[in-house]
Amino acid sequence: MADLLFDFNFRPEDHCLLVQNAFCFAVESHDGQYRNHSNIPYISHPIGVAAILFSAGCSAEEVAAGLNHDVREDCPDVTYAILATRTSLDVADIVESVTFFPDKTLPREVRVQQQKAHLMEGDSRTHNIKCADIIHNFTDFVFAYNNNPNKAMRYLAEKKDQHSILTKADPILFEQCRFRLEQCEIFVEKQLIQENAARNLLQEASPCLG
Repeated sequence: MADLLFDFNFRPEDHCLLVQNAFCFAVESHDGQYRNHSNIPYISHPIGVAAILFSAGCSAEEVAAGLNHDVREDCPDVTYAILATRTSLDVADIVESVTFFPDKTLPREVRVQQQKAHLMEGDSRTHNIKCADIIHNFTDFVFAYNNNPNKAMRYLAEKKDQHSILTKADPILFEQCRFRLEQCEIFVEKQLIQENAARNLLQEASPCLG
């Protein structure tokens, strides 16, 4: 992240300051939070998202929003007003456009479609951040699959469907996202082939073992 902030020194000073402020606020907000089923600090994910956005040439506002794209959903004390004060109105608006508060009394399938509809209303900045979010989330797909295959495959299917509507995103980000999801699908296919082969061998060997 230090490299990210350093590179922004070559941009207008107010842009660099915006990203620095966003970074500090994200670190404060996600303090004590960890990635699912690991001891990796959660802040590693927003930093990863911001790095992807920066590498794609996105604006300082998008990078700052990437750093804080989860604070409204995951940090109950963070309001729109607080986020706008600590970063900027533009950043708060972008974060709001990717934020979705589902009604958890509804079936998961309904909530997933509602989130998809919400994202469709967003602009290119919304779609850029969501693509970067998906790209980074699937960097540890193998870990997620090994931990819970069924949950990982369901999540993959949902995100593949979600990616299909992120058409306002930068073409490079959209393609990177498609490629990452495709690689995860290939991994799952190989795993299923191996599992089926192992199951068949066990069935063939079972009479001998009996």
